[in-house]
Amino acid sequence: MNVSSENVMHLDGSSDDAYALARRQYESGKLSQAAWICQRLLSYFPSHGPGMQLFGAIACRNGQFDVAVDCFRRALVIMPDASAARSNLATTLKNRGRLGDAEQQFRVLLASHPNLLAGYYNFASLLQHCHRFDSAIAMYRRAIVIDTHCVDAHWNLALNLLRIGQFAEGWAEYEWRWQRPGTPVEHRGVSAWTGEALDGKTLLLTCEQGLGDTLQFLRYVRVFDDRLRSGTVILRCQAELVSLLDGYPGISQVMATCEPPPPCDVQASLMSLPGLWGTTTSSIPCEVPYLHVPSRRVAMPKRSMRVGLVWGSSPTDPSRSCPLSALTWMGAIRDLKVFSLQKGPHQGQLSSIADAGFITDLSHKINDMADTAALLQDLDLVVTVDTSVAHLAGALGRPVWILLPHLADWRWLLDRDDSPWYPTARLFRQASPGDWEGVMRRLEEALVQHMQAWRQRV
Repeated sequence: MNVSSENVMHLDGSSDDAYALARRQYESGKLSQAAWICQRLLSYFPSHGPGMQLFGAIACRNGQFDVAVDCFRRALVIMPDASAARSNLATTLKNRGRLGDAEQQFRVLLASHPNLLAGYYNFASLLQHCHRFDSAIAMYRRAIVIDTHCVDAHWNLALNLLRIGQFAEGWAEYEWRWQRPGTPVEHRGVSAWTGEALDGKTLLLTCEQGLGDTLQFLRYVRVFDDRLRSGTVILRCQAELVSLLDGYPGISQVMATCEPPPPCDVQASLMSLPGLWGTTTSSIPCEVPYLHVPSRRVAMPKRSMRVGLVWGSSPTDPSRSCPLSALTWMGAIRDLKVFSLQKGPHQGQLSSIADAGFITDLSHKINDMADTAALLQDLDLVVTVDTSVAHLAGALGRPVWILLPHLADWRWLLDRDDSPWYPTARLFRQASPGDWEGVMRRLEEALVQHMQAWRQRV
């Protein structure tokens, strides 16, 4: 029987055909049609478990999470052993912040399906979210036992090992990123550099992730200097960094990733160098500055303490960004002059809040990271969320205060307000997810104390 959305409501005994049609609509992204068919299907067959589960999945995609939870629970009444329905229920509860309920559902799921890869993987994600990192690591390991080639489990295991400071195993697992879809491979067929002396060879160093990653791991060019100086080193990096890194000691040529890869004998990613060096938390090469730029001064008040501010990070992780409105209290601090270094979509907040007059916008002076670096040299302090400016300030040896979300990136480690990567950095962490208010209280207290010390010096 050929079932269409026009005749679903006339079905009599063809529930599987209707479900199949709804499933096709769902998988093709036609959510409203899929929902309509599911509603008709369930009105005729209210005990159709797969249809109830699919209706929950559609509700999830539409942001109707309470409806989704109800549908998944009903599906489980009909199909108590349905692993997908229970996994979806647990994940939806997690996303709704009902972490205890979600954990209970994951434990029931894994008790009845002890070899379910997705169950361990998704439970690990919940535990990670709750800062139970040892337990999350154990779950990722269980997932890998089930499927030794589960790339995402290896990748997340790496991030959590690095986060808790277990660098030796963490760096090894981190190399699994090359198996992830979308990770660039510059020269297929070119040998990987393993840290040996170049002896006349050309090494291509690649920058595979964000601007901050490039700036953080650039330090390893200096660390490997005695092995690199016998050959030629080409750095292929983001276009925004080319003018800043051109002429960097130990690098013969800097080129943008938009240019074709040059001929080379061996290649390595900057982000693989810590593992090649055998970096531990106690052996991080932390001497700063390891980056220098020509001074390009801007007109700033000399009788005020000058603070650069960045409140918005990459849209790929909204948790890292702080609303500018949460920082307007800075305008009430005497002798403090605040300058915006913000670029990108978050810059629009300057015009959307009524009391943005506390800050001077410098974005028109910034065309690339070399411009930002020059501005940082004329600032007394940088206050920034976790974004490339934090790494730039740290690499330049400038005082930088970094505002971190509750689940901070692995490189900031755990439960510390300093960074072994950047001696001039101070970290302000959220105590709970979204707790920028608590961060602001500690930041204001620290800034007032900093201002008192500054007034005594000037």
